[in-house]
Amino acid sequence: MKVSSYRCHLCVLFLVIVTSAQDTVDQCLSNPCLNLGTCTDGDNQFSCSCVAGFAGIRCEININECSSYPCQNGGTCVDLVNSYSCACPVPYAGTRCETAPSYRLVPGPHYGRVETLYQGSWGTASVDGFGKEEADVLCRSLGYTGGIGSFHSADMYGVGSGEIWLSGLSCTGNENSLEECPPKIWGGHTSATHASDAAVFCYGSTSSLLSHGWYGRVMQYVGTTLNSICDTGFDDNEANVICKERGYDGGKAFCCKTFHGYTSFTYGDLACTGSESSLGACSHSTTCSGGIDRAASVVCYKNSITYTSTVSLQSSNNYGTVLITYYNVPGTICDDNWTVEDATVACKMAGYQHGYPVFTGQISNSLDTPIWLKDVQCGGTEGSLTACSVGAWGGHGVTCDHKQDAGVICYDTDDSKSWPDQ
Repeated sequence: MKVSSYRCHLCVLFLVIVTSAQDTVDQCLSNPCLNLGTCTDGDNQFSCSCVAGFAGIRCEININECSSYPCQNGGTCVDLVNSYSCACPVPYAGTRCETAPSYRLVPGPHYGRVETLYQGSWGTASVDGFGKEEADVLCRSLGYTGGIGSFHSADMYGVGSGEIWLSGLSCTGNENSLEECPPKIWGGHTSATHASDAAVFCYGSTSSLLSHGWYGRVMQYVGTTLNSICDTGFDDNEANVICKERGYDGGKAFCCKTFHGYTSFTYGDLACTGSESSLGACSHSTTCSGGIDRAASVVCYKNSITYTSTVSLQSSNNYGTVLITYYNVPGTICDDNWTVEDATVACKMAGYQHGYPVFTGQISNSLDTPIWLKDVQCGGTEGSLTACSVGAWGGHGVTCDHKQDAGVICYDTDDSKSWPDQ
């Protein structure tokens, strides 16, 4: 009995000593938790509470916040501790490259100077590289069917301010936004000036278009086909409707045979009062009796702009086809009754003392411009062709085509400016 009792006491004593030794070992003394993890001691074990961004038994795993591909629009993700950063391609910005430039047209909403919000401030787009395709992309992104562009904003909508953010685009016309068009030249363009700010006109399915922005042949889409408007019955009332739709104060109609690329016709025999919101609201037919030579053309104007007429020569400094501006649009003169006196006045406007008339066949003409004047009758002493008697200025009184464009050879009395080789 004594032996058994002795053995039992030894067992109890051994268990107490062993248990006491295990409880006194701190499993966290070796700092097993990494990356600022908090260690909790247990019975012959430990556990780690990891700070945000880390995981694993010892907090040894840096969680990759880029694994969910948070960066948009081609941004490059850089993994950080419990965070990430996105390196954004131009012109995107934002934590996830989610912010694209915003666009507006001034005065708008569907026509005017192209402006873009980039890097927190509004700036403009250069007319360089901004054509029909770029106008289509921009206008569709603004909710319209397409666009006509580009032309210089300074001519009608004034110049912008701030940076010139955008230049040198090369869109195909199929992009969803201008950001997708190469090359993406964004940022301050010190070589450009606001005199070259771009402007566009956006149109819907029923809008009429002008081939050169604020002037040119009147057109309208029927499905995907671009049609012309017949000039039968087309006068300044119809021109006013078209131009006011674009934000201008009025328009002047001129005839026909002047712009290239005629198509089939949408409207004929228009009878507008000038107050309608679109040509579709005017009385009209759907036929045109005059054929492709009857395509209507328009120039739009603003009352706030002072227009002056100037003369330049299409071929060289002192000879060529006479180009005279009317509402800031260069156009030609019909050579009906074109005389030495008329040529002299034209040459005076170009900076010379005398002029000699040149007729059809002596100078090649393939211009895509209006024909502004016909039957000019000058005495030779006038300072401007606008001071001469004319049979017609624009409008339907001018029925010539560009094969009848008037030309001149200009010279001074001292013959210091040589005549061209004949």
